[in-house]
Amino acid sequence: MTPSQRIRFQSGLTIPELMIGLLLFAIVSSLAVPSFQNVMRKNEMKAQLGLVTSSLAYARSEAVSRQKQISVCASTAGAVCDAGATWSSGWLVFVDENEDGSFDTDDGDELLKVVGRAGGQSTLEVESGGNTLRFTPEGENLAGEVKLALCAGDVGVNGDAIRSRTVTVSAVGSTRVARGADCVD
Repeated sequence: MTPSQRIRFQSGLTIPELMIGLLLFAIVSSLAVPSFQNVMRKNEMKAQLGLVTSSLAYARSEAVSRQKQISVCASTAGAVCDAGATWSSGWLVFVDENEDGSFDTDDGDELLKVVGRAGGQSTLEVESGGNTLRFTPEGENLAGEVKLALCAGDVGVNGDAIRSRTVTVSAVGSTRVARGADCVD
């Protein structure tokens, strides 16, 4: 067989084959995107929940180990306690030297931890109890029982209260997490 007599095969795709491939890719992508968004929301909620519970555990353990009152309060600026602020904006953990529940360096208060806005779509608000938690040297919570509602960002859109969580800090200082929360849009 001479080179001119060889059979030539085409390489590549025809237009119908390419269109079918693009159609299959579009179908698979449309199925994967909502699933990926659910995974992202779930991970966001887990991260936020971990941040809240670890901050509360840290505050309580510092109160016991230092034998001083440690307070945790909502803060938007990261430098003062804001009575009207939601916990979504962030919070402070500090040694409360004069035991007033308010951070003031002039009173000798020592800032231990500043947690800023975590980002994402979830919100964290006080469901019941005070906006400031105050742990005694015995580890008790002077504010009594405080409930924080950690709400999924899409709770108002599709009623995703099952992904939301309620963080309860009891009067004895223990922290409990329950599925669901009293979230408002």
